[in-house]
Amino acid sequence: FDLPNHMAEHVYMYAGESVHVTFHTGKPQIADVLDWFGRDAQLSAVDDDTVQVEVKVNENAMFFWALQYGLVVEVKSPESLRSRLAEATKAMAKKYR
Repeated sequence: FDLPNHMAEHVYMYAGESVHVTFHTGKPQIADVLDWFGRDAQLSAVDDDTVQVEVKVNENAMFFWALQYGLVVEVKSPESLRSRLAEATKAMAKKYR
């Protein structure tokens, strides 16, 4: 049992299987990404300002993490997570109109 790896995959302590998630964020958020997901997060430059991040994480935990960092993060895959986030943000926007 690898506790640091388990903690990185189970942000917010959600139980269940982990999935591979790809997201884009700004370079200033790299420290936050490493704090949350550990050194197993794979980072690659998209352009001068944007980084692609690949992590293995519980999908439910990633859903809430992405909502928390929604202004500076765009989940690219899996499509099921993108769809959930799109529906949630539409519902949130409707409440604040």
